[in-house]
Amino acid sequence: MGRLAELIAGAGSTYHGDETQDLTGTLAAAPRSVRKAADFQHDAFGSQSHLPIAGRRRGVGAAFLDSSGAGKKLSSGEFLITQPVSKSAAQRGTAFGGGKGGEGEAHVFDRLPETKLWTIRVILGSLAAACYASSLRLDSQIKERASRTLDQRRPVSSRMIQTETVEVPAGRRRANLRAGTIDEDGVRVVNDRVTRYDPVMMTKPFWNFRRTIMDDEMLWMMQYQLVAVAAAVSLVIVESTHSLKPVIFHLITDLLETDHAINRLSMFAKIVGTFNAFFLGQFTGKTLSAYDGIWEKGFLKISQGTSKVSALLQFDLPAQWVEEQTVNGQLVQFTKTKTEILDTVSRWSRASVSLLFRQYGCSESVAEALTRARAAQLLTDDEQQLLSDSEAPGVAIWTWHHQLLAKLKKDGLANADHAAATWDCWTGAFYVSQKMRFQIPYQFLHLITAIVKASNVMSVGVAGLQVGRALLVQDEVEAVLDMASHLMLPLINNSILVFNINLSNPMSPHFTSWSEEQFDADVDMYADAMVQAESVQPRAMVHTWKKQETRPEDVG
Repeated sequence: MGRLAELIAGAGSTYHGDETQDLTGTLAAAPRSVRKAADFQHDAFGSQSHLPIAGRRRGVGAAFLDSSGAGKKLSSGEFLITQPVSKSAAQRGTAFGGGKGGEGEAHVFDRLPETKLWTIRVILGSLAAACYASSLRLDSQIKERASRTLDQRRPVSSRMIQTETVEVPAGRRRANLRAGTIDEDGVRVVNDRVTRYDPVMMTKPFWNFRRTIMDDEMLWMMQYQLVAVAAAVSLVIVESTHSLKPVIFHLITDLLETDHAINRLSMFAKIVGTFNAFFLGQFTGKTLSAYDGIWEKGFLKISQGTSKVSALLQFDLPAQWVEEQTVNGQLVQFTKTKTEILDTVSRWSRASVSLLFRQYGCSESVAEALTRARAAQLLTDDEQQLLSDSEAPGVAIWTWHHQLLAKLKKDGLANADHAAATWDCWTGAFYVSQKMRFQIPYQFLHLITAIVKASNVMSVGVAGLQVGRALLVQDEVEAVLDMASHLMLPLINNSILVFNINLSNPMSPHFTSWSEEQFDADVDMYADAMVQAESVQPRAMVHTWKKQETRPEDVG
């Protein structure tokens, strides 16, 4: 603006005597930045605020008339800094930019036609009421979960796109897994949980929303709350110039006619969004690290250890032996086979997996977890009774593996002591139990959720203001675009938040979690694969090998 003042003053100094000259040509020849400044001055003051005239120039300073037409002369500097004359409400135009102005165009303070006004009332009112009613289910879930202890089974959010699910039958799950598996659209699903997928399908992420975070009911209930807020704010803005005009019009006049307040709110929402990105990034990093740790240091060790022990026993144990039991005071002999021992090792290992899933993933009590393991034929009645006194049966059961292997060595059935191999499995089970108990700090997670909530509410609040103003000037397209664009960021924030909350417990009953049935089948399958490989020999090993003795004459 200072450069514009210098240019105008310089142009005025070229006028002498009674010569007159319009400044239009001088501004036309000015650089683009100066012309833009002049345009801004014109838009800010209005075409009727200060009218430059082709007046006489004496000394420095051009002659201008003020808007009252009194003929008061202003210098060029005074013209640029003089405050604009306030226009009436009918002249202000819209709040977008400098206003549409123009004869016959809608103004933000004009009363809407009755038909359009009632249409807006019905649409916004219905949208707010419907979204609020839909979001009440989230409140009921929160209250229900809050009424239970952390060791009690709690409800989980269901899917938005309900599809047919197939339950895996009881018994040895590896044999029944195929009956409960669905393989379609590049995704393999076991008991409504994704176990494998084709990564190439992710190049078209909107091909299938089923069993993704977009299929989570909780995410959309959170979105319903935000849409209800945006619709309610829009309705209030529209009514501020109609039915609520006597009450709140004077309070929000600045919001209606200028962008200053909304720009400040938008800027603050962007600042909070920066904190969102930082904290959500840290949250995601921590949950992914815990997710990988539960698998690599937990269940992977259980599967590896079970396969190792099975292979060692297959190699070291005889095919069968005699077991002596005392029945009714008499000594009775039974035949014990190697297959029975291998099946017992696999069954106990899979029972540990099931108990870990049920107790720490599904928040079931010890009695409930043992009952389910018994129903899945992973424990016998006496084994269930023995484990019922333990607070962590999924971890404690590995002492049975140790006792079994030690007994085989003690009774002379195994040539080596393989008991040490079971401690890797115990370490994995113990890691899972402790990792599920050790959560992200409560204060940290509360801070993240509070920042996300505040950012989302501010974003939809700004959306409601802009939608309301767009509707007041009868620009429905602008209203739809404002609503859609301002709801996108909250959707992303909520998606990441809900994703991390679910990811922090990958063994929960939620449809995005791991499949207990698949883990059970994997432990059984790999252990059996090691047993089968240990039972056969390749052709290169079937013949007898003898160490060749070295003769003295062959040396040198």
